[in-house]
Amino acid sequence: MTASLEDQVILVTGSTAGIGRSMVERFAAAGAAVVITGRTRARGEAVEAEIRAAGGRALFVPMDVAEEDQVAGAVAAAVGEFGRLTGLVNNAATIQGRRDGPITEIETEEWLDILRVDLTGTYFALKHGLRAIVRSGGGSVVNISSAAGVRG
Repeated sequence: MTASLEDQVILVTGSTAGIGRSMVERFAAAGAAVVITGRTRARGEAVEAEIRAAGGRALFVPMDVAEEDQVAGAVAAAVGEFGRLTGLVNNAATIQGRRDGPITEIETEEWLDILRVDLTGTYFALKHGLRAIVRSGGGSVVNISSAAGVRG
């Protein structure tokens, strides 16, 4: 049995594919209004359309989590569309193939990009998302990390 999320409005960073997409699909199926975010407009619009076609409430907002103005804009769009924000899932990440390996093999620009997305992007989402959640009377935040974070 799936718990009802009927009164919830949840923004998930990096939700146009993979785990993030699965989360917004499940949240919407449980009754939540979901805010889909990501850098690829075509994928985001497709996820939004699929959720709406299934009877769910969804909004896609193009967003690069490493750009503070875009994160603030996505939070504002969530509140504008659904009246509030009650949940935030920090899911977006940038570690992929070439960036995963010994520190001696990662180029400085790649390292800075990892920090920009995985760390600073999480900060931006928390900064702006928590403000909206508090104004909405409270809610929940989930920060996701991968097993790569505990591996030497």
